[in-house]
Amino acid sequence: MMLSLRAATDADIELLARMNKQLIDDEGHSNPMAVPELAERMRGWLHAEWSADLFVQSEPQGVDTIIGYALYQRRQNEFFPGRPVIYLRQFLIVREHRGRGQGRRALKDLIETRLPSPCTLVVDVLTANTRGLGFWQRVGFQPYQMTLKAFIGD
Repeated sequence: MMLSLRAATDADIELLARMNKQLIDDEGHSNPMAVPELAERMRGWLHAEWSADLFVQSEPQGVDTIIGYALYQRRQNEFFPGRPVIYLRQFLIVREHRGRGQGRRALKDLIETRLPSPCTLVVDVLTANTRGLGFWQRVGFQPYQMTLKAFIGD
């Protein structure tokens, strides 16, 4: 089995939206958007300054399967201008391909083939998403900041 990255295009927007919905459900996010709304949002990102890559698993029989994706944006580092910040907004390995090291391999390939070096890679994890937090910590990420919310007037 070989894993590769393919830049997402407009033709992939519906697939990206469905995977984004799975990510929202899996991480316990409060985002109420349905797949059509997620598709429109994804279209906007792909036409702006965001990049999306699909993780493609190739089988020896010549069958390619998309097993996940990443959505990220390059940002200016206000303190270290020569070291850009890459904000990894979405990263997903679809459920049936988890637990086999695919996420680790996909992240490694993303870093090696798409991200500048040096850079700072930033990812947000919902505090209730213990599985996601565990993954990110296993691949070397450490807590840096905590965002707190208060819902006033609800």
